[in-house]
Amino acid sequence: MTVYLFTLDDHLLEDISVIVDMFNKNKGSLKFKILSYNSSTEYYNLYKRSKSLTLESISEICNKLKGENNVYEDYGVLVTSKNIEKPKAITLEGKESWYSAFVFKNIAINSNDWEEITEDRSYLAIAHQIIENIFQSLSQINLGSTKLMQEIHLNSKGCINDYGRNRSEIYAKILSGYICKNCQERFVDRGNDESILNQIKSMLTIIRNRITDNYDLNLNLTETISVDKYGQISVGRNKIKFGNAKTLSHIYLFYLINHNLKIGHDDFLEKKEIQDKFTLLYKITGEYKNKLHMIGYLDSMSTYHTRIKKYIQNSLTIESLYEKFYYKSKKSKEFGHHYWLEFESSQVELDPSLQQYRIKV
Repeated sequence: MTVYLFTLDDHLLEDISVIVDMFNKNKGSLKFKILSYNSSTEYYNLYKRSKSLTLESISEICNKLKGENNVYEDYGVLVTSKNIEKPKAITLEGKESWYSAFVFKNIAINSNDWEEITEDRSYLAIAHQIIENIFQSLSQINLGSTKLMQEIHLNSKGCINDYGRNRSEIYAKILSGYICKNCQERFVDRGNDESILNQIKSMLTIIRNRITDNYDLNLNLTETISVDKYGQISVGRNKIKFGNAKTLSHIYLFYLINHNLKIGHDDFLEKKEIQDKFTLLYKITGEYKNKLHMIGYLDSMSTYHTRIKKYIQNSLTIESLYEKFYYKSKKSKEFGHHYWLEFESSQVELDPSLQQYRIKV
């Protein structure tokens, strides 16, 4: 079974790419792919002129986009910045906009305002909503039916089928990664293979672990991290893939070449050698060709580093090792935040040509 993710809001493409890679780490019947859109289409115009999405407009947009890609029978997930209207059949007061909704195999997920509860990792809340809607669709729950309340939990119990009146209750579902016994039995009774149930449960566990950093951090690092002359970073046999996020690849590569050196915002502004070698690295990455481009990174260093984290996690077979490859940081009143990658010299193998980008201490 293939699930196609797409968006008509270009700023959401990075999150969709990361979510697809995260889900596809978990092998099973559910497979995830990305669909691109055509801006010269009726569904695109419908989307752009809609202030919010209804079940009807969700179905129409998804069906037309899937149809032009000849995947009409598969699941389609629209990740959107637009509000999703509450179905008319639902008479509960409040919550006029939903966080997500589905019509059969067509799903829409609202991407807005997840930053606070996810600590700037909105993609995890979006991912959870995707899995929740797939589970409910396969469970044959009908959002447009007055019987909906009989098949979900109006009072929150931490189950994926909790109604979720607010983001706090949604957050509780993410933290639990839980599907209650009754909801599991209904899922199987309605014709779904237990292996799909297990795959869904496994994906919920991945999301929960990432949002809580629930890992065994005492694992020993036995593999080296290496970089070839083209700037490709690998951990053992696994390549760290940044996809189209080349700016993130550039930043991580710079700190990796300069591992164990503590470099902060003021260092970039005050030390010409750091500025020169950071921008000179464009010869490898094609990014940050001049110092003006560098300022965008300096204005949001923490945000850029948080974005890097999800690519590292997606690239590692054992996600709990990500801490070994992620930034250390320290803040002082006098000098602000400093960041560095900490490795033993024997753990890092750099192509000799990259030494020219290392800061001289």
